[in-house]
Amino acid sequence: MNSKNTKSAVSAVAVSMVVVSLAGPVRAAGQGPNAGPPDPRQGERLDGRSPPRNPRRVALAVPRLVLGVPRVGLKLALWPVFRVSETIEQNALHSRLYWALTSEDEKIRVWPVVHYETGFLPSVGLRYYDTRSLGTGSLVDLRARTAGPSLFLAEMRLRPPDATPVPLAVTFQYLHENDALFAGIHGETEEELEAQGRAESRYEVDRVLGRIAHARGLVGPLSLALRGEVDVRDFDNGVERNGDRPIVEVYCTNPGTPSCTEVDERLVPGFRHGVRVVRGGATLRLDTRSVDARYPAGFSVLVDSVYSHGVIGDASQHLILAGDTRLSVRIGDRTLLLSVRGGLVQPLSDASVPFDELLSPTGSLGVRGLKTGRLRGHSALVGLLEYRWLVAPYLDTSVLVDYGGAFDQGFQNFGVDRMIPSVGIGLRVFRHEKTYWQSGRIAALQVAFSEEGFRLLLSASE
Repeated sequence: MNSKNTKSAVSAVAVSMVVVSLAGPVRAAGQGPNAGPPDPRQGERLDGRSPPRNPRRVALAVPRLVLGVPRVGLKLALWPVFRVSETIEQNALHSRLYWALTSEDEKIRVWPVVHYETGFLPSVGLRYYDTRSLGTGSLVDLRARTAGPSLFLAEMRLRPPDATPVPLAVTFQYLHENDALFAGIHGETEEELEAQGRAESRYEVDRVLGRIAHARGLVGPLSLALRGEVDVRDFDNGVERNGDRPIVEVYCTNPGTPSCTEVDERLVPGFRHGVRVVRGGATLRLDTRSVDARYPAGFSVLVDSVYSHGVIGDASQHLILAGDTRLSVRIGDRTLLLSVRGGLVQPLSDASVPFDELLSPTGSLGVRGLKTGRLRGHSALVGLLEYRWLVAPYLDTSVLVDYGGAFDQGFQNFGVDRMIPSVGIGLRVFRHEKTYWQSGRIAALQVAFSEEGFRLLLSASE
């Protein structure tokens, strides 16, 4: 080899070493402990530069320290859940199940439906979700679940394609349930029920609901939704469930006597004749939250008004006004949520508002430590505080605090001592998505505790 070739070879090696030395940090930044493409959500960059220092880091130190205490405690308490989660993730069981029930374009899904709440029968069913068959922007959503003769719920939602001149979403629902809960119409506490000689009771309801709705954006984050409904409900005596007696045994004129054969309309207005109303409603929403379905940031304010007019022998006529404010503070893959909801029902005639039309601050979006329907009133208020964080790409966990109550017209008997707090923990399961922070929830498990005991709420594909 001549000197010229030797110099060329040396130069090539030198250039290669320089390129390798420069390329090394880039590969290291992309590979890291978890090999794969850079994740912008984790501050990783394609060019290998370190992410800029977060100016909020010092300001967030105290909140992170405070919220870290429940996180560590919950992690210890739910250690078996986390271990199972790791096993599922390592074997890709979640994604396998997702693709077994979902079309390749992810526009058609068939999912099992599961619903359970402590004190009520568990129910199961199926849900068919289709955003392809009717065209772009359309929706066919069919779901049904049952617990045998005691409970059957069927619902159909249809939304036409975007090209439709005036797209109207249509909903039909049928419900039969024989263990719905009733415990007064004034937001009674346990002490007040005992003083009246009353208690929690169960009733049967058969409901047929039809709805048409139209939603449209106005300006920026402001949107308006309009709807019309026809609602028919009939009531009957329920069954004994979880120690609660049928409603006729508790809310008749003289409970415990031979004359106690019919529910007292003064105590349970609208029970004998049922509900037969037509409604018109409007919802105005201002929502500045980010489009991320899983970890939103921003706030939303909703104002809802519904006018109901009785038909076919139903003399009721009333107006419902409700508001909902939500604030979401996102810290990476963690979110702090604050929500305050309230509303009131205003009678517009001499007829009483049917008991099943009153407001209740209970259920999965209310005081979760109370049974659904436990509180009712002409007005209601509930606040929710929840802190969520990432466990796995498909799993979040949370700690939560609720505080709410129901009251008479115009919050007449409002009092902090009549509001009930509850605390709890929750797990949420999400769809399989490449961008996990944008995936939607498919199941939730919540355990809550209040002065009235522990409650477990489980829902999937609802």
